[in-house]
Amino acid sequence: GRSGLAAGVRPPVRYGADNERRHQRRGLRSRPGVQGKSVRIRRCPATVSARSRRAQARTPAAVRRTRTLGRRSRRRALVERGWEEAQLMKKRQAVTVALVAAVVLMTTAPPASADAASGAAWLATQQQADGGFEVAGFTGFETSDAMLAISEAAQSGGSWDASAARSAISAVSTGAGLTPYDVVDDEAEAGPTAGAAAKLIAQVGAPGGWSDGLSPVAFDPAQDGGPVNLVAAMDAGLDGSTGLYGTFGDTLAAVLAQRQLCRDLPGATVAAVLAAAAPSGGWNFAGDPTDDTFDPDITGRTLQALAAAGVADDDEAVAAALRRLALEHDATSGGWIAFGAANPNSTALGILGLDAYGLDPATRAWRDGLAPERVGEPYVAPTAYLLAQQQPDGRIASPSDSFGINTFATSQGVQALARRWNWTTPGS
Repeated sequence: GRSGLAAGVRPPVRYGADNERRHQRRGLRSRPGVQGKSVRIRRCPATVSARSRRAQARTPAAVRRTRTLGRRSRRRALVERGWEEAQLMKKRQAVTVALVAAVVLMTTAPPASADAASGAAWLATQQQADGGFEVAGFTGFETSDAMLAISEAAQSGGSWDASAARSAISAVSTGAGLTPYDVVDDEAEAGPTAGAAAKLIAQVGAPGGWSDGLSPVAFDPAQDGGPVNLVAAMDAGLDGSTGLYGTFGDTLAAVLAQRQLCRDLPGATVAAVLAAAAPSGGWNFAGDPTDDTFDPDITGRTLQALAAAGVADDDEAVAAALRRLALEHDATSGGWIAFGAANPNSTALGILGLDAYGLDPATRAWRDGLAPERVGEPYVAPTAYLLAQQQPDGRIASPSDSFGINTFATSQGVQALARRWNWTTPGS
């Protein structure tokens, strides 16, 4: 939900032969850690055969990945890369095994659709005269997130219904007949930054099925005759030398948008995101690898982006980030802490980051599996924390409300409670 300037990029992560072959099997065109080469960010559903989907369904991905980390891989590491890297591989294996344990032990809870619906209903009451939700007064800050939340709350079937998403948003209308689509149309026509264009692609166009003026290359949701090429606006922000699309947050938005577009992602972009990890795991607001500050918001969003880019959970940076989420999770409130207090935005994005790697926060299995030293500590689910903040009118309260209530906490809270939009699979 936030963005900041990346202050530096560490050398690219190098992958061994096993990882190279694994990435090729997933449809990646090159290794994410190699700069200057494009990366196919997983195969789009239309290009994946029914046979391969059935095979993947029979064997959990985490279990398949663990099978590659046996004695033979460690022995090869000793011969080819030396004792030190073999020890690192053993540590990665331990984290992966813990992650598999969490996946096996967890039970899948259904989305809290009723609570998400009440949150979406409150969002509708906050609509501004122009049709949007910029309660805080910052263009592009709240409206697209509110639109995604309303779209998710409108889902009732087992698969994503883009028509239901568009209808739900169009139904939120002012007395003058203005809808949220009018506001994002104006935002696009004003000339968005790369990050803003990416958000419109990923949070408005893709969930709406690209229909009714939502095409990413001719974005005109108000259908007033002023189409905008959001893809061109996003691409214009790419710095080929660093792989960044402006700020670190803008870069994450671009990765998620590229996934929805089924486009190749610059290898330098994935390398830059991985290299921006904090020393103790996770990511901070600026994407500064020299700053060990942990930002649960940015960490959750980064995990979404890396999962969308096809980076596996046994990658060193991903495994460290998942473990740090487990270590930083507050056992008393159930949320993640920001500025000294449990925060619904931080908690929502923490949930979404876990969800991107198949972990269900409803039970303690994920936390205890990733941070075994916390076994026996009390556990309050992050979703329970969000529900505890939800007011009778559906609003999700935030410590930041003292500075003025806006829609951001409720929008991201609804997204985390519903978890219906799949950021890693286009159009689902």
